[in-house]
This record gives sequence, C-alpha cells and structure tokens, in this order.
Amino acid sequence: MPDRTPWWLLLLRIAAIGAAILGLANPVLNPEQDRVAGSGPLLILMDGGWASAPDWPARQARARAALDDARRQGRPVVLASIAATETAADLAPRVADDWRGEIDALEPVAWAPDREAFKGLLAEAGLSGFDTLWLQDGLGPDGGLSDALLSEGSVTAIPPLRLARAIRPPRYDGTEVVVDVLRAEAGLETRTVAAYGPDPSGIERELGRADAVFDAEADTAEARFDLPVELRNRVSRIAMIGAPSAGGVALTDDALKRRKVGLIAGAQRAEGMQLLDALHYLRSALVDTADVIEVPLQDLLLASPEVIVLADVGGFADGERAALEEWVHDGGLLVRFAGPRLASSGAGQIEEDALLPVRLRAGGRQVGGAMSWGAPKRLRPFPDASPFAGRVATSEVEVTSQVMAQPDPDLGERTFAALEDGTPLVTGRSEGQGRGVLFHVTANAAWSNLPLSGLFVSMLERLAISARPGATEAGDLSGVTWAPQQVLDGYGRVRDPGLIAGVDGARLAEGRPGPDAPPGLYRAGERTIAVNLMGPESLLNQSEPLADGIIRGDLTPAEEVSYKPLLLTRAVAALCIDILATLFLVGRLRVTRPTAAAVLAGFFVVTLAPDRAVAQGEDEIALFATTETVLGYVETGDARVDGISEAGLNGRAQVLTMRTAGEPLVRCVDVERDELSFYPLLYWPVTDSQPTPSAEAFAKLNTFLRNGGMLFFDTR
Repeated sequence: MPDRTPWWLLLLRIAAIGAAILGLANPVLNPEQDRVAGSGPLLILMDGGWASAPDWPARQARARAALDDARRQGRPVVLASIAATETAADLAPRVADDWRGEIDALEPVAWAPDREAFKGLLAEAGLSGFDTLWLQDGLGPDGGLSDALLSEGSVTAIPPLRLARAIRPPRYDGTEVVVDVLRAEAGLETRTVAAYGPDPSGIERELGRADAVFDAEADTAEARFDLPVELRNRVSRIAMIGAPSAGGVALTDDALKRRKVGLIAGAQRAEGMQLLDALHYLRSALVDTADVIEVPLQDLLLASPEVIVLADVGGFADGERAALEEWVHDGGLLVRFAGPRLASSGAGQIEEDALLPVRLRAGGRQVGGAMSWGAPKRLRPFPDASPFAGRVATSEVEVTSQVMAQPDPDLGERTFAALEDGTPLVTGRSEGQGRGVLFHVTANAAWSNLPLSGLFVSMLERLAISARPGATEAGDLSGVTWAPQQVLDGYGRVRDPGLIAGVDGARLAEGRPGPDAPPGLYRAGERTIAVNLMGPESLLNQSEPLADGIIRGDLTPAEEVSYKPLLLTRAVAALCIDILATLFLVGRLRVTRPTAAAVLAGFFVVTLAPDRAVAQGEDEIALFATTETVLGYVETGDARVDGISEAGLNGRAQVLTMRTAGEPLVRCVDVERDELSFYPLLYWPVTDSQPTPSAEAFAKLNTFLRNGGMLFFDTR
C-alpha cells in the first residue's frame, strides 16, 4: 500500500517516470538551426565552382545532413551544382537516398558558376513549390537567382567558412617573377606562393617560395620570386600554399620558357685560339639561359629564333638582308656587336640602316688613334629608360676601342648605355614589332673587358627577357584550333585532358574558362599557351548582401546531441532497480541488506557512469590490437581523406596477405584518445583543417616512436 512504501522507493519511481517523460520529449543540445522548413521538394544547391574547393568536404557534409533530414521527412530532393549542371533534365526530383552516392562523387569544377544561366535552366525544368538550401562560395554576381528561388519557397543560404583566394598569371619585373595574389575581404594577411617545375630528371619539384603580404584594406598583394635563371626557365606552374583551388594556380607557357638564340660570327675562329673567338663569351653567357643555335643565317631563320646575335658581321649575301629585316619587323630581337669588319663596311654611315639602331661614323675610336683618349673609359650609370636600368655599372669595365655613332637628334633616346664622357656604348631602336640593339664594342675582349665581366651576362639576360612574348592577343588565337595538353580540376591539380575536344581560338580569346574550355595548357603547332582562371587584370568581387527573406545558416554548425537515449536508458535502469527493491520489500528476494545495497550501487555505477562504456570499448580495442596485426591511420575529421586512407591501407593489407604469412587489419586511430602502442605503423595524412595535437598527444607520439613504432606522414 502507498502508506507502506518507503520514501526512497517513491523517489526512485518518480525519477524513473520523470526520466521517461523527458526522454520521450527528445531534448537536444545544439539543435540544428539550419533545417529547411517545409514539406515540398527540397533543392540542395551548391555553387560548385573553383571557389568552393577549399572547404569542399564541409560542403559535402552539410549537404549529407540536409539529405538525411529530407529522408526523415519523406521529402523529394533535387541536388544540383550550379557550375556543373548542363541541362534542365538534371533537375528532376528523386527520393533522398538516390542522391547519396552523387554527393560523395561530386567535386568542384575549375571555373566559376554562371548563376544567371542556371536560373534559365531552373525555369526550363518546370520545378515549382520547392524550398532551397544554397551552399554559396561568396564570390561573383547573383544573376537574379536569389529572387527566382525566393519566388518558389524558403531559401537558406550557407556562406563559406572563408572566401577563396586566387592568383594572376606570373609576369616579369626585371629578372624577378612576380605573381599577384587576389582576395575579396579586408584584414592583415600573409599568403605563401610556391613555384614548381621539373628537375633535370623530369620529376616536378618545388623551385622556390615567396610571401604576399596584404595591407589591411588591400585586395591584391605581390609575391616576388628571385630565382636563378636556370630555375626560372623551368617554372611550369605557380600555386598558393594551403588553398587548393583552380583559382590558386597559374600555369606558365612560352613566356617563361627558354629562348632560342642564334649566334653568327663574321669570321671563322682561328684554331687553338678559343678566347679570341668572337662567339666564345656569348656562348658561355647564354648556354644556361637559352637554346643556342649556330647555323648559317638562312637556316637559322627557318628555326624561328627569338633572338639573333651577330658578332662583327659587316655585310649580307643576296636575300639575307631582306629576310633578316622581315624577321626583325615581325618581332625578332637582333643584337649586333661591332668589330673591324663592321667598322670598315660603311654600313649605316650615309643613311640609316634597318639593321642598325643608329648611323655610324667612319673610322671608329681607339687609344693612340686620331681621336686618342687619355685613358680607357668606364661606364656611366644606366638611364631609367634603358633595359639595363637597375643594374650597377661596375667601374671595372673599361673600353679601349669602339665604333662611334653619328650625333643625330634622337641619339639620346636610342642610347641604352654610355661611357663616362657620354659616348654611346649600347644603342637600340624598335623596328616594327621587333628591336635592333648594337654593342659598339666587340663580343670578345679585343676592344673592352666587358665580355669578361658578370655585367655582360646580366645585360644579355635583360635583353633576352625583353624579347619574351607578352600577353597573347585575341587576334593571335582566332582562326586556330587549340588542342588541350593539360587541364586543371577544381582543386588546381593538373590532369590529362582525356576526351576534351580542341577549342577554337576565338573561344579561348574570351578569357572565360568553362566546361567547353577549362583552364590548362593548349597547343597549336609550335605554340603553347596557358589559359588560367584569372587574367592579368582580374579581381575577386564579393557577392551582394543576402536579399530580404533569405535565412543565413552556418556551414559547420555545432554538433547536435540528443539526450533521448541517455534519459530512456536511465528510466529503464531505475525501473529495474524498482522491481528488485519491491521484491525485496515483500520478501520475495532473499538477500541481506548489505548485499542489496551493493547490488543497488552496482546498478547505479553500470547505468549512470558515462565512462564505463568507453572503458569497455578500450578494453575490446586493446584485445583486438594485441591478438591481430593492425595497421592504423590517423583520423583527420575529413570523411573523404579518411576514406582514402582506409582504402589505401586495406589495399596494402591485401597485398601483404597474398605475399606473406601475415594477415594485417586496418583501424582508424585518434591520437588524442587511443593508446598507440598496439600499432606497428601509423599512417598520418596531413590536411589543412587538422588541429594541432595537444601536449599529451605529443608525449604519446614520442613514446610510440621511442618504443619502435613507425610514423608515416603524408603531406599530400
């Protein structure tokens, strides 16, 4: 009877019923705030372009959560990537479970989403009355898509964790390779950029790194690579560190490749007199920076060199002059060196010669002659307009002889380098699209010690850089079909083009990569061009603020924790204790009071102690790991990376099983919680989103290594 029931038993029953009521109410910690309301079709919309790549796993996880919620509610679902959806037929609603595999397989593409075009596809599909979960990348124009979505139902917009960064194609500033890093938000920031290229064996290596430091309000910052010439010529791509996207990669083309330089001398080299050879110092200076060609002029022009160097060439055979003039006019760089033959040829003395930048005076100038100097002359600083500007005119260079320029009115504009008395030493002039340059001394040490100095190499290098092709013009691309050699995926990884067809030059000239013209390297004949996502003048623009009526959500909300299982378990445990207590009180259970108290305490420990299940699980893991050979991989929290790790180690385990007597198994390991001593090897894929291990984890890892464990880091 109630008047005979002990107070503690009444309290236990009240607690059991209260726990059951609370459990059935399903209390939740951090309830999901971004659940899309409604009962009609659900459109899970992802921008899906290159700017979504840096946090793509988080976007996939958010889409899976929305898919699970739609499955529980029985809502039909449409999953779409704006950048990758090509036809309205792709927008047909299906049951939620049908989309799970497509979410796992979906990847960002290497171009920006065209939201205006997608709005047209949405109207064509005839989809109506749907609610939208829109995972945005935060960049680019809206194209009226927000209004179209709001007209059909509720819209929940999920912004990115952080706006993506991008880089423009590399350019030259003197001898430095400069890359502009772009962003669309303010704040002090430093971004690291790396240059990659093949080593002598053809394996891609990192050739150098540079930092781009942003001011608080700046949207661009420069990263400068001061690389040796032999490394600079091998750069094939430049990529931002820690920002995997097609926008964070810039491929290089002919503009950064080695030049073809033709060498021609006016006289044959005397045998055994290598240092007097007119081309010896030129070969030594150019061999590391260019592909040197030494053949007769007619054959040389057929090789289409970017630069031709003539050392003391006074005249030309029939037809050679016209062909050489045409080559210069079409964009070639002609570098000539003086000498006795040029001085005595009379070229350019009466009227201007198309192959000489200035008119020359007869006789030249030398020590001890009619125009004798008191001492050899040195260089004066290079003018700002000179291609050699910024180089130090060393005082060690001395000139004893030279050919003289006529003092014409435009001589000052054509002077690239002069002696201390103002006499021109190097002159140059543009001719059509090309340029002619004249060194008023010989290419060997007969008239000066310039070829013996490091300045000589630097001056030739500067001239070769000035011959590099500039930005590709639309007219140069049109009318030609360009075959893709390599293309970029959304993460900025270089891929084989596969079955991608050739692209018309007019389409590439638009400068707008897309599914029919992805960013990459394209080739037509002897020419190779790089089509990058960003152009030389591109900027990143942040999307417009969300329209009224659009709900803002979070990409990575706090994990939802339900207390229902915990409370119902406690209610059942309390009712079991109540049954035992009732049997004891009515005499049906013959136990002493100390035994009853021990049983009661045991129930409380087993059912209410939260760490007991964990401890039991750890015991099972220890038993499993000590009775089997287990290979472990470190859990990263990225489902895609963890899946790759598990699949890779399982593949290795299968090979070991086939080839050895061992049968290793694979398990995921948390370095913070798990005991590491059970594993002979730990595979650790390193991701950008991994937190730094705690001090306790570091101590466990050190102990693991000291006891003979093997830790395999994969920087991916």
